[in-house]
Amino acid sequence: SDLTFAVAVDPGDASVVLDYCRQHQLHLCAILVTHRHDDHIAGVAALREAFACPVYAPQHPAITSATQIVGEGDTVALPQLGLHFA
Repeated sequence: SDLTFAVAVDPGDASVVLDYCRQHQLHLCAILVTHRHDDHIAGVAALREAFACPVYAPQHPAITSATQIVGEGDTVALPQLGLHFA
């Protein structure tokens, strides 16, 4: 693949991440959300729409764009980056 991948963690503002990805020719392979506050989730929906990537987040009604609910003891693998979180 010719894509260079990145991950966004707690994207409060999609435009900042989108601009950075465009400038550096990056493609998001995942979004990681640590908690529900707006400064951590406000950009998630727009980024998910732009990149069609999975969103890993804890269970919470305010986090509506999560595609993978994670909790204590779960693991997340990001093979595009060679990363594995446990």
